[in-house]
Amino acid sequence: MKTPALYAIVNGTSLRAFLHRGNDEESALPSHLTELPLDPERANPKGNLQEDTDRPGRFDTNQVAGERGNLVSGEQHSLSREHRKRQATALAGAIDEVYAEVGASSLILVVPAQWKKEILSQLGNTASDQLRDSIEGDWTGLSLAEVAKRILG
Repeated sequence: MKTPALYAIVNGTSLRAFLHRGNDEESALPSHLTELPLDPERANPKGNLQEDTDRPGRFDTNQVAGERGNLVSGEQHSLSREHRKRQATALAGAIDEVYAEVGASSLILVVPAQWKKEILSQLGNTASDQLRDSIEGDWTGLSLAEVAKRILG
């Protein structure tokens, strides 16, 4: 039997996974789509947002604000950017875990354009090597019938 393809549908905060078993020439099974049940932690990973350790620094106690020699330039801190990075890492990790468990032959990622680059950069080697396509869009709120219609045509 043909190994299925995994469709990972992500919107930045949640993940839905679907298996697509295509037409198999050995059997008369039609092409169909099945949604995988995911536990809430995997479907909605938090991305370790509780540990906000990346805070901007202050002047040393022996320095006076306004003295040019005492200012040190460093990286620009952005807590929202850090949260976004952590969320993308958590989602990519969840996709990697689901892909490894299912043993699919390929991966198709459906993700909104604003999250695509970040999630693709965080995918593990196995999943990214088997990534066949990435589709831009937010399909997480669609019903199984609507997702099947879009995938199967």
